[in-house]
Amino acid sequence: MLAVQLRNAYFSSIGVFYCVFKASTVTVFRNTKDESVGGYPLVGETMGFFEDWKAVLMQPKETFAKQKSNASIMGGLKNYLISGAIYGVIAMLVFLIFGAMGGAAGAAVGGGVGMIAALAYIVMIPLGALIGGAILYVIAKLLGGTGDFKTHFYLPSLFAAPMAIAGVFGVIPLIGMLVSFAILLYSLYLTTLAYKEAHGFDTLKAILVWLIPFIIVGVLMLLVFGSIFALMAGAGAARGA
Repeated sequence: MLAVQLRNAYFSSIGVFYCVFKASTVTVFRNTKDESVGGYPLVGETMGFFEDWKAVLMQPKETFAKQKSNASIMGGLKNYLISGAIYGVIAMLVFLIFGAMGGAAGAAVGGGVGMIAALAYIVMIPLGALIGGAILYVIAKLLGGTGDFKTHFYLPSLFAAPMAIAGVFGVIPLIGMLVSFAILLYSLYLTTLAYKEAHGFDTLKAILVWLIPFIIVGVLMLLVFGSIFALMAGAGAARGA
């Protein structure tokens, strides 16, 4: 019984990813006659997504430069949709595995929760990327960026899916945190290159586009926790008096 439920939940998770992936493989991009960079095919070519992802990871500067003319909001959303599907499958399998430790009932609950999590990823990642991209676009324009929103949004989306796949290694015990940190650093590096290409920035300004929100959030968190600590200290002093 447990084996059957594990099998059904597994194939359901694969089905979610396949449906989104299949829908996203419609060719909407067209490249020029120079259809490769450094021997690697670019996004939208017929050799497949894995070769495309390899291109943006191995030759990011050249790939961003070539793909700038192909930028579109719909293309960016499709890339983030694939990323969300990948994260969704990972989440479903994690819930399923941990649920299976509790027997058949646990596997059923884990599979159900995993399915909900998968659907949430598929919806929230593209939506979050669109909203976050808009916020970062405002910052880029305030810093003097010359790019339009579609290019600003599209170029970072090119590496969203391969970074999601690499995130699988983040669940490995002991070394998972180190792997996740390395993935984060490389993602920020690629983001910096994407914004340099999109807006004609130098390295410093490109870094500031994504760094400023981190600084703002950090300051707000310090203010919130500082206020809470001050209130708790004041309440303790009042009781002591």
